[in-house]
This record gives sequence, structure tokens and C-alpha cells, in this order.
Amino acid sequence: MNTTQVMLAASIMLLVTGIALLTARRLRIGSIIALISVGLVLGPHSPYPIFTGHVQNLQAIGEIGVILLLFVLALDIKPSRLWAHRRLVFGLGTAQYFAASCAITLLLSLVTSAHWRAALILGLGFAMSSSAIALPLLVERGERATNPGRAVVGVEIFQSFMVAPVLALIPVLTMGHVSTLVLSIAAVAKFGIAVAGLGFLALVVLPRVLRYSVRAFGSGAFTLIVLGGVLMASWMMDSIGVSAALGAFIMGVQLSTGVFATQIKAVVAPSKQVLLALFFISIGMAIDPIEVLAMKSQLMLFFLGIFAAKLIVGYAVSRLGKMNATEALMASLLLAPLDEVAYVIFAGAKDGGLLDAQTYSICLSVLSLSFMVSPLAINLGFRLANRSARLSAVMNPVGSPNPTDDFVLLIGYGNVGRVICELLTQSNIPYLCIDDNLSNVTAGSARRQNVHFGYVSHPSSLASFGIARARLVVIATEEFSYTKQVLMYLREFHGDAHFKVAVTFLAQRDELRAMGVKDALALMPEGALTFGRSVLQSLGIDERRVASVLDFIASDDYAALRTGTGSAAASAT
Repeated sequence: MNTTQVMLAASIMLLVTGIALLTARRLRIGSIIALISVGLVLGPHSPYPIFTGHVQNLQAIGEIGVILLLFVLALDIKPSRLWAHRRLVFGLGTAQYFAASCAITLLLSLVTSAHWRAALILGLGFAMSSSAIALPLLVERGERATNPGRAVVGVEIFQSFMVAPVLALIPVLTMGHVSTLVLSIAAVAKFGIAVAGLGFLALVVLPRVLRYSVRAFGSGAFTLIVLGGVLMASWMMDSIGVSAALGAFIMGVQLSTGVFATQIKAVVAPSKQVLLALFFISIGMAIDPIEVLAMKSQLMLFFLGIFAAKLIVGYAVSRLGKMNATEALMASLLLAPLDEVAYVIFAGAKDGGLLDAQTYSICLSVLSLSFMVSPLAINLGFRLANRSARLSAVMNPVGSPNPTDDFVLLIGYGNVGRVICELLTQSNIPYLCIDDNLSNVTAGSARRQNVHFGYVSHPSSLASFGIARARLVVIATEEFSYTKQVLMYLREFHGDAHFKVAVTFLAQRDELRAMGVKDALALMPEGALTFGRSVLQSLGIDERRVASVLDFIASDDYAALRTGTGSAAASAT
């Protein structure tokens, strides 16, 4: 394509994608099915193709979105939290993955002529569940903290750790004799060296560079350095023959305990959304409907058998994990979609001779069909569950609220924010405080308060900080211009959020009220009046007279302070 053709194709793709997403939202069928449909309509197998080449290049670029998705997921997995949820990760995750692998391997061995080695690698690949489908649906519905949501996250974490062993197993199954042991040992050694290098990059190099970028260059450099670090981590894993996404995941886990974790998640979010959308569009472009219809019997046998096996295993394991029937059904549906990393696993198996061309083609079609059908099945499951059992009440019964869905988001850790943090801490109310001043962040960390580096530089930043789950947003920044910027984003994009604002001067509060912000407090008169009360009390003034004086000064919205007639009026009382 020349420049003119690229611009025309890109403009058509953007317009069609926008229309498809709006239509999908109105029909409530999920954005993933809309994006795959765009790929089908515009791809090389369409009657009126816009993109006739470079589909693999688009898919390669889109896979960066999958890498960023796993990176963002890992940022929420602090090692302490991982250990606290070890039952879900190493209990439910282990049981679900290996049970599903065994069931699919046995099924394929019985109903197909595939060799046991091919059946095994297919079972290990198909048993993995797509985080690109389940997690966005959970976040979109606000149900990530429910029992099925936590189960899905636990299983996804475990399966992320299994990508490297599965890929390392392919050459062992391909060669099929003892000499591969030496290769396996070498692969393990390379993996260990790569993880050590990742640790040095994530724990030593990147934090120092980010601190320098914050002080010297601003948030633009911060974003570029973060994305460059993630891609570097992915390249390090990919260069030794391991999943690139695993490199991003390991780096995310290592960065999850740092003060920059919250801001990193915020700056990565826009790129992740765009590239993930491109990934699903490229999947749709790679589907050949004619080829799929030509092998429809084999395709449906594969798909229905694998989907049923994952549903049954997911339901059984969830029930063993003490979920009720409705929760187990939803967990099994969320774990049923096939994982995009299977594309990488099956490509390696084909290159190694484990899969022939026809089996490989069927596998790709099954994976693509899963991306189309799974969102519909999950949305249908949610609707049925909501009608029959009031799913939200079942998953979060009254009397046992989840703290992650009931926290205070505090913006600003200055003099006021520090007091608010201490009040919330002493009241046992969970909170997250973000501040763009590294000195404040360091001071908050020293006091063991939940303060992270963060800056609301974009409307999506607030969403990344979890505003949808916050019971209250408190704005106590030291810069009034920044306060107005945050309020603008809040009112425009999160109109239902409950917030309180603290500003320094009365004129600033008046300006906010003129903007329509009613719940704002001016600290200068309020703080001064509180101090003034103590001054009058120390002078032995009667409490009733003190109250009368303070009431007068506060009357008519501090009219005495505005007109300068306070002295005479006070004497008159």
C-alpha cells in the first residue's frame, strides 16, 4: 500500500470500528465480537476487502495489546497478595488447568487419529483460558471482585506461569528421546538468566529512570519509558524461545510493589485498549469463512467437545472450591474461552512437526470461533443468572463486603491529604492516595500509608485508579489548577462519582461553586475559625459568646470576611 491507500484503509477501519462498537454496546453483545466482525468485513477473505495484505503484521502489532493486558494484570498481583490468595492460584488454578488438559487430551485421543504427543500439546494449549475475553467482561460489569471474578484471576495467574513450561515441552515431544534432557536443562538455565535480568531491569534500572523522568521530563517521558521497559522485558523472553507475554507478566509482578505501580497502570491503559482492539480485528481478518465451512463437521466436533470439557471441568472444580451453583456456572463460562497464547503454542508445535497442516488449520479456526462465540455465551450466562438468582446479591451477600469494592480514592498527599490518610487509617477504612510529588510519596511510604505516585493527566487515568469501585473521591491537591482539571474529568466522564473537594482560599471555593461544584470546602476560613475558637477560649471568653462570634463570621457565606465589617459587627454582638 502507498500512503494514500494506507490513509483510506485506516480511515475506513476506524469508522467501521466505531460504528461496530456503538452497535455492540446498544445490542449488549460485547466489544470483542464487534471487533472480530470488523476484521471479517474488512479482511482479505471479505467480498469487498480493504486490507488484502499485511494481516500478519497487524496481528503482530495487536499482540502487543495482549502483552500489555497481562502486564496490567500483573501490576495488581503484589507478592503478598499472591501468597494471601495461594488457595485460588495454586489450588483452584492447578486443579482447573491440569484437569482440563487431561480431559481434552483424552477426548482428542479417543475421537481423532492424533498421536498422543499431538493430543497432549493440543490439550495443554486448549486448556488455557483467555484473559483477553474474561477480564474485560469482568471489569466492564464491575464483577472482578466477586467469587467467580477472583477465581478467574487466580486461574489466569497460574496459567500465565504455565506458558513457559508448555513451550519448553514442545521440543521434548518433537524429538522424543533422552537427548532432549540436555536441551531442557539449557532452556531452564536460559530462563533463569532471563528472569534475573528482568529483575535487575524492573527493580533497579527502571525505578531510577522513572524517578529521573518524573523530575526532569514529565509524564510524556514517563509513558515512553514504561512502554519501552515492557517491550524490552517481552523481547528478553521471546529471544530465548519463551512467550513474550510472560516477560511482561514477570515485570508487572516485580513492579507491583513500587510506588509507581498505580501511575504505570494509568499510562499503559490507552495504548493497551487500542492495541488490544487491533489484535481482535486482525484475528477476524485471518478467518477464512469458506475454509471454515469446508471443514465444518471437524470444526464443530473440536469446538463443541473442547468447550463442553472446559465447562464441565470448570464447574466441577468451582463447586469443589465451595462456590454455589450459580457462581460455579459463571466461573466455568468465564474460563471456557480459549486463550490467544494457544496461537503461539500451536505454531511452535506445527514448526516442530507435531501438527500437520490440516490439524493446525482446524486449531486456528477453533480458536477464532471461540473468540466469536465465547463473549455471546458469557453475556447470555450473565443475563440468565441475573434473572433467575439475582447474581449480584448472591456473589456479594450483605454483611460481607469486599474491601476492594469499598475504598476511598484520595488525590493529593499534601498537608490536608496527610491528615485524611491518618483519619482513614485510624478508622480502618481502605483507601488509595495518589500524588505527583515524589517527596510526598516518599513521606507517605515512610509512614506506611497507602500512597502511590499518580497523576490525572487523562480521563482514563481515573478509571485506572479504580474510581468505579470507590465509595468516595477526596480531592485535596495543593495546586488549584490541577484540582479544576481533576474535577473537569470527574464531572464529564464519571458523573455519578461522589466526591469532596478541599481548597485553600474562599475565592477558590467560590470559583468551584460557580462551576457547579457544591461539595467544596475552603480551608482558610474554616481552619482559621477553628484556630480562632481555641484563641478565644484561651482568653476565657464564654463559650456561648465564642459560638455567637463564630456563627456571625460564618453567616451569609462569610460576608464579614468579604466586606471587612467583621470587627464592628462582632462588637455589636
